Amino acid sequence: MRKCRAEELGLESPDLAPSPARHELSKAPRTNVYRPKKQPIAQPVNEAREEAEDHDAISILTSKLNKLRKGPVEMLWELRTFGLECHVPLYINYDDAYEIIGGEKMLNISCIQLWCMYMDIIVVESGWASIYGFLEPQTIQPSGNTLDFRKSYIQTWMTKSNREIYIAPYIDAVVTRTRGQQLEIIYPKRFNTTSPLSTSVITTIKEHWAQYLNKYCK
Repeated sequence: MRKCRAEELGLESPDLAPSPARHELSKAPRTNVYRPKKQPIAQPVNEAREEAEDHDAISILTSKLNKLRKGPVEMLWELRTFGLECHVPLYINYDDAYEIIGGEKMLNISCIQLWCMYMDIIVVESGWASIYGFLEPQTIQPSGNTLDFRKSYIQTWMTKSNREIYIAPYIDAVVTRTRGQQLEIIYPKRFNTTSPLSTSVITTIKEHWAQYLNKYCK
């Protein structure tokens, strides 16, 4: 600024030029300083992921495993399910839940009982209660139950419930008559295909199973 003024006044040195007036200073070019705008603080929780996990029954059940380590979940079945009063509750513990989540081990009797209870609800809600029935898995086991006891339970329950089809896990050498007709047992030893269930089918089964159990794991 002084150099320009010295040239205008014909002075040899810029130091000899007088200081510019205040109004002239306002005309001098100014340097703009960049100030970045404040960025919004990132949310600590991914809401989309959280919402997805809320609908993932397997993930929810997995998060409850530590709670199941401390004690099992107590469940009661309806009389209509097996035709037996539930005098002793069904207990689902950590190992049971882990088997359902993993889907790689042979399921124990508790998991089979749980599955029958779940399927009974599906049958009733679908309006098929008069068609499908279930035999209590523990009662028809040869271990701890005599053959006569198993036969008596099956015949009594089938006579009272009068269903068309009965699902009987682990049935073993039970031969009886009911309503004057020969009891026909479908005892599959192998299927007409050697291909395993698809991953999507297995995942769907596990999801429904876990979703039912999650209702009791509070």
